[in-house]
Amino acid sequence: MGRPKHTPNDPERRERIALAALDLIQEKGIGQVTARAVAERGAVPVASVSYYFDSVAELLREASRRLLQERSRRLERWLAASTPQTVMDDLAALMVYQLDERRASSIAAYELYVLGMRDLQMRRLSADSTGRLRACLAPLVPPDQLDAVVAAAEGFQMQCLFQERVPTPQEVAAVLHAASCCPEA
Repeated sequence: MGRPKHTPNDPERRERIALAALDLIQEKGIGQVTARAVAERGAVPVASVSYYFDSVAELLREASRRLLQERSRRLERWLAASTPQTVMDDLAALMVYQLDERRASSIAAYELYVLGMRDLQMRRLSADSTGRLRACLAPLVPPDQLDAVVAAAEGFQMQCLFQERVPTPQEVAAVLHAASCCPEA
């Protein structure tokens, strides 16, 4: 018996397309994401890309959503055992991990954040990601220091992506402690 009518022949195709776009972003940058390049990477016909995504912008938003969700889950897991006394050091260790072992993912995330300056839907995704950082830190950082710590973490990590050398956890923690206006532990 054949497959039922009106069911996809390749139910994982949309997923493969989104993952192919994310791979391309991490490997080559958002400027290299085209329907043809994504189709080639995902081993699907070019027409499938436009079938599942109305535009490259929509595909970039989906890739961004996936990447930012992954980063948010990692943040939540990483800081799950943090205390107010350890949070700056724990966040610093996560930032170093993202700058070193997850560098391509971090570069892609910041590239996609920048799209939010011109694309309202992407802006909402970027704001949501920053909001998740804020939410993870809120129980651990005094309210009057929270904005400064979030800004320092986001800004310093982006600055570090321009450098060849990955800072040490101690160097990152020093920046975070300075932003929080409290002495290092």
